[in-house]
Amino acid sequence: PEPCLGVRLRQIEQGKMEPALMVLAPPAIEGGTPFLIDTETSRQILGTRVAADAAGNFVVVWETVSDDSVPVHRIFLRRYSATGVALSPVLAVDDSVEAALDQVSPTIAMNAAGQFAVSWSSLRRYAAINPLLGDLRITQGPIFMRRYDSSGAAYPVQKVSDRQSG
Repeated sequence: PEPCLGVRLRQIEQGKMEPALMVLAPPAIEGGTPFLIDTETSRQILGTRVAADAAGNFVVVWETVSDDSVPVHRIFLRRYSATGVALSPVLAVDDSVEAALDQVSPTIAMNAAGQFAVSWSSLRRYAAINPLLGDLRITQGPIFMRRYDSSGAAYPVQKVSDRQSG
């Protein structure tokens, strides 16, 4: 069975809880006990996805939103063995993409040999031309993807589509 994802609250001190991205592991991994994926607590977690290879190794990918005055959306991943042992730290998937773009809606696919690809959409932020519309205008930007080999080595980010809306 494939692992599934969930965002759960975990206690960090008496009476204080925080959201944490956790894998709800299949029964083969420690009786299905959830375990923590991302320990960064200043980000909101969205759009989690998981893919597994034929051996049961899996990759978790997710979108985060920073807690800054102007929130920034980013895409991260982490690789795991079939037994739930981390094979990588938390890695930024979108590390070479234009900083002016928010990265959203990640998807992931993995083949039986463990090679995988992550794709995501982007959003552009512009100052509004018409003050009646508000301070910020958001439009769709390009779609990107990044391939990885079975060891987790990343290929360069590729622009898949130059779609523009607005």
